[in-house]
Amino acid sequence: MALEKIKNELWFREELYPNFSQALKVSKVLFSKISRDKKGKTIQKILIFDNLRFGRVLALDNIVQFTELDEKYYHEPLVHCSLFSHPNPNHILIIGGGDGGALREVVKHPVKSIDLVDIDKDVITLTKKYFPDFTQNAWHDPRLKIHIEDGADFVKKTKKKYDVIILDTPDPVGPAIPLFKTGFYLDCKKILAPEGILMRQTGSSILQPEEMPSNFRQMQELFPEVQVFLTSVPTYVGGYFTFVAAALKKGLFSKPIKKRFNKLKLETAWYTPQMHKASTILPRELEGSLLKTEYGIELVADFYDCDYSVLTSKEKLYQFPIELCKIIKMKPFQKPFVADFGYKLSKTAGPSLVQLIESSSITCHLSPHWRTVSLNIFSCESFEAEKAFQFSKGFFGAGRGVAFLLKRGSPVFRKELDIVEIKIPKGK
Repeated sequence: MALEKIKNELWFREELYPNFSQALKVSKVLFSKISRDKKGKTIQKILIFDNLRFGRVLALDNIVQFTELDEKYYHEPLVHCSLFSHPNPNHILIIGGGDGGALREVVKHPVKSIDLVDIDKDVITLTKKYFPDFTQNAWHDPRLKIHIEDGADFVKKTKKKYDVIILDTPDPVGPAIPLFKTGFYLDCKKILAPEGILMRQTGSSILQPEEMPSNFRQMQELFPEVQVFLTSVPTYVGGYFTFVAAALKKGLFSKPIKKRFNKLKLETAWYTPQMHKASTILPRELEGSLLKTEYGIELVADFYDCDYSVLTSKEKLYQFPIELCKIIKMKPFQKPFVADFGYKLSKTAGPSLVQLIESSSITCHLSPHWRTVSLNIFSCESFEAEKAFQFSKGFFGAGRGVAFLLKRGSPVFRKELDIVEIKIPKGK
């Protein structure tokens, strides 16, 4: 339960991350409801309450979406860093953003049209009621058109082209999950105008360390230029809070913006041209993380002088991947597949083994004729490769073996591959 009593006081506890939680003292619960769509299907839990330090708070599915005190540190960089990066933004699409915070910042710009798409009409209705001054009449702007539907469905069917798409989405849970998939970004790319920009939040640098680098890589695969922006939001705990922006044209994120900013005379609390530039400068650790993303790791091992009786035992071969999964702490998916169908092709032929695991697969080819085993363990999760190697060597009774640990799918071309070689001398 997000709401709990501690010493006769009511607290809201957010447990978004493993091994960590934050709590806000509740002075008054204003609203609590499970929202549903037209068919009665559950969308999310909506909670609005007062806190004496942060003011009024909106939480969805027990996760803080914004507080009155610190929301500007999120909404201003989200909107202005994207709109000022575009040379002439006229048509804007906001996916999510039912609280109106991003909308409030967008209407400060001389854009021609704003489409706001949110799956939950209750969020819009309730923020209008319980945060009456929050959007500064942005909901009544004549350029605005509201669409109550799934954002992923909207971008698939719309024929309109947008200069800037702002993804003001919650974390990838519940109804927001489809908005984090590559297929969704491909659909967004199709509806961007020639100099279009897409901006999205990518979470905490400390508590979600893989979120920003992996999404940066995801955008790199789709767009010519990608830029990270940083901010700090007290109730979005865990170091820097990050955004990733992607552009269809190179050079947009480095163009001067001060003259345009001064001409518009925007009223902002966080955003200035200086803060815009400062937010693109990453600490060394985060900058380095952009180069380290890879699809997974693979242990490639060959074993020699193996026990002939093990290589020819079907019972042992079925037993091997089950025990190996325990060693590398990976959950097996279904039973192992063992087949010996290529014996006519060469004297090196022998059984092949496949075990699907929760993060990829284990494959193995065995040659009783040469008493060798060729093993591959591929995983998008880390595992203790040396333990896997030593266990496999012992299981097959190998006299010697060699192994390489490869990083797969890295975006950076390396003259020398990232390989860790493990050699075990004969007889040891």
